[in-house]
Amino acid sequence: MRRWIHRLCTRLVLWIQRSSQIGMFEDIRICELNPPSPTFKRVVLAAFQLLKDTDPRRYSRVKQHLKWVSNGSLSQPGAVYRHYTQTCVIDYVEPGSESEIPFWIADLASTLVHEATHGVLRARDIPYSPELRVRIERLCVTEENRFARRLSSTQPEIAERLHREFDESHWHPYWNTTNTGRLFAVLRRIRSGRHR
Repeated sequence: MRRWIHRLCTRLVLWIQRSSQIGMFEDIRICELNPPSPTFKRVVLAAFQLLKDTDPRRYSRVKQHLKWVSNGSLSQPGAVYRHYTQTCVIDYVEPGSESEIPFWIADLASTLVHEATHGVLRARDIPYSPELRVRIERLCVTEENRFARRLSSTQPEIAERLHREFDESHWHPYWNTTNTGRLFAVLRRIRSGRHR
C-alpha cells in the first residue's frame, strides 16, 4: 500500500513540475512552483553554463543526478534534494540589485553541486541517517569548495565569497524538525509571503 501511495505522489509531483516548466538546460528541466520570479530562469541557466564551463566534472555529476530544478517554498531558505524525482528545490530569493547577479549565479552553481552530491550518495544507497548526515553534509560542502577553487582562476573575488567552512549547526534547525513541522513551516512562510 505504501509503495502505491509513494508512486502516486511521485507522479503527482512530476505532473505539477511539468505543468510549471519554464525552461530547460540540455536535459535538465526548470520549473517555478512559487509565483513567477523576474530573475530565476536567467540565473539558473547562467549557473548551469558557468558550471559547465568552469568545472565539467561536477557539471557531469549535476547532469546525471538532477533532472529538475524548481523554485519552490521550503521550511527555511536554501535548497533540498528530492531523490524520488531527482529534483533540486530552491527557495529562491531575488537578488537585491542587478550588480549582485554574478554572485547569485555562482552561488546557485555551488548549490547545484551540493545537491547533486546528495544525488550521488543516494544513488549509491547511502542513507541520510542521523549517523551519517554530518559526514554527508561535510562532503557536500567540500564539493562546493572544490567548485569555488575551480572558479577562482576566472572570478577570484566571487570564489572567495563562495568558500565556506563546514558548520554542522547550520543543519540543526532542519534536523530537529519533523516532516510535519517542516510542512507547517512552509505553509506559514507561504501565507505570510516570506517565500520571496
